[in-house]
Amino acid sequence: GAVVTGYGYFIDKLNSTADSKTLGARIKGSASVSEGVDLTYFAEYADQTEYADSASTVGGDYYHVKLGGKFSGITAVVAQEKLGGDGVSSFQTPLATLHLYNGWADKFLTTPVKGLVDTYATLGTKISGIKLGAAYHDFKSDKNSDSYGSEIDLLAAKKFGKNYLVG
Repeated sequence: GAVVTGYGYFIDKLNSTADSKTLGARIKGSASVSEGVDLTYFAEYADQTEYADSASTVGGDYYHVKLGGKFSGITAVVAQEKLGGDGVSSFQTPLATLHLYNGWADKFLTTPVKGLVDTYATLGTKISGIKLGAAYHDFKSDKNSDSYGSEIDLLAAKKFGKNYLVG
């Protein structure tokens, strides 16, 4: 089944010019296609504008779409995420867990003023208790589609008990 969520974030931090008002909605769901084959989908859209003490460099549109599948213990996802930017202002995420998104090199902790479009694919599985993952990201600007480069991320990790992880 699908879950639809609407949201509004009104951020007014003390002594900050990163304030913003963001309104959006997302849909997330899954479907079993056949025995052992599941599909997942996700789509989100938001619009951000200046709010409270925000600088004129805050604001833009946002979308994130993902289509994934799981079969024979392998999970695959193709997706695109856009944090809009027009060369003056861009969609900002001042409270986000940034290392989790837009690649592991942490090059986009603040959205560039031309925005960011991250087109990516991931693969993951587990073999003998070892989690294996791979991701490919292609980064471009929203305005003018300038190339920011690409990134490949690889992961191998194993948990030992409840408190230890080797990766």
